[in-house]
Amino acid sequence: MENVIKSCWNCTYQDLENPSLYGDCLYFETIGKKKKEIPSNIVEVGCLLHKYDGSNDKRSSVEKKLKILFGVPN
Repeated sequence: MENVIKSCWNCTYQDLENPSLYGDCLYFETIGKKKKEIPSNIVEVGCLLHKYDGSNDKRSSVEKKLKILFGVPN
């Protein structure tokens, strides 16, 4: 397997289906707690609980949110 750069953008636990810019971390729900918003200082570096999801980086979802918020045409 190639080297994977750990970040929230390629983590299974990242949920972008909410109003926050960087999404929520769903790991906490797996241990019976409320999901937590991902802080800006963590989103690029990930955390010790990182779980690679094998799909494309999710940054494009955030870029789409920003375009909608600021009225930037596609």
